[in-house]
This record gives sequence, structure tokens and C-alpha cells, in this order.
Amino acid sequence: MNLRILRFFFKRKGTYFPRNYYYERLFEKYTDATSYLSIVASVQSKQNIVSQRLISFNKNEFKNTTKQDVYKQYGKPNYQIKTNKVLKTELFFYRVFIGGHRVKLDLHFYNNSLFFYSYTFSYLREDEKYQIVNLIEKKYLDEKPFDYNNFVIIDGKQSIINIIDSMDFTINYICCITSSIFQRVETAISNEKLAAAKKQKMVADELFQKL
Repeated sequence: MNLRILRFFFKRKGTYFPRNYYYERLFEKYTDATSYLSIVASVQSKQNIVSQRLISFNKNEFKNTTKQDVYKQYGKPNYQIKTNKVLKTELFFYRVFIGGHRVKLDLHFYNNSLFFYSYTFSYLREDEKYQIVNLIEKKYLDEKPFDYNNFVIIDGKQSIINIIDSMDFTINYICCITSSIFQRVETAISNEKLAAAKKQKMVADELFQKL
């Protein structure tokens, strides 16, 4: 394949696909288990404000939402990832329109059960951010205002809404932060560190013997 053409494609399992750097970055991000730890860390850095309403996905109970439920509503994803053998998560990525906004929707499944999803808005004005936050307050907090920079919304089943306002405006929905998938992430990272330390020691021992 011509090199000038090749730079616009990426190869996966022997097949070339049109290159999309946004999805490539997502692939690199979520095949690394530490990306989920950063989600947890962001939540733990804030205080809780309790919602009397259960956090859900499109009227479905969070953990009972399956890939099939999402297919029925949104169809085939724009992009799909199966992560490494340790985590065994599956990710769907969509570009959707919500309230006139073009939004990136990410959905993360473990054992065919939704455990995390997010809406990412780009280029929002301050009044648009205010409108979105106001709707979340109305839905989950009976219109009680909350400071999303310092608080997360948590329901009776320990599911969480965490709003992050940085380069983009992202609303993260996390199903029970103490669930098995996050425990699995911590175990995976611990095992990776042990394996790396063991490999480093083997290299050092070999150098010690040879030098």
C-alpha cells in the first residue's frame, strides 16, 4: 500500500480500516487498566451528594443494561473495542445528537453488563453547561444545586454521576464503584507491577552475572 495512503489507515488483525485518530486514542487508553483507576480517583477526590432517584441508563436499571439493549436503541456502534485478556471488557462508542448537541457516547460492559458510560460534549458555552447541569439537578436532586467541581451525585445503590469540565465537558456514570470490575482492575494493575518488577530483576541479575 502506498505510504501516502497508508498514513490514513490503521491495521488490525490483518485488515486495514480508515484511520480515525480519536478512536485510536480510545483504544490505547482503555486497553490500559489504569484508565479505570483514574475514573475512580476522580470520584474519590470529591464529596458525595445523595440522590433519592436511582441512576439509570435510558430508564433501564444500570447493571441490568446489556449490549443487546444498547443495540436496540442505537444500532451498531461507530467503533467497538474488546480489551485485554485480564479485564475482558467490551466498549461501544457512538456519536449521537442529544438536545441539539453532537455528543460522544462511550459504553463499557463487563460480563455483558453495563458498568460505566459517559457523554462527552465539545465546545460548549458556559450557558449551555449551566443548562445541562440544571437538568441533572432537576432529575436527580429535586432541583437542589450542587457544585460539580467538588461533589458527585450518588444513589442508593452506590452508582455515581461525576461531571468533569476540562477541555471537553464530560458526564461520567459509574455503576457501583465497589463492583467486581473495579476490584479486578486493581488486581490487574498489581499483577502487572509484580511482573514488571520480576522482569527488571531478571535483567539486573543477568547483567550482574555477565559484567
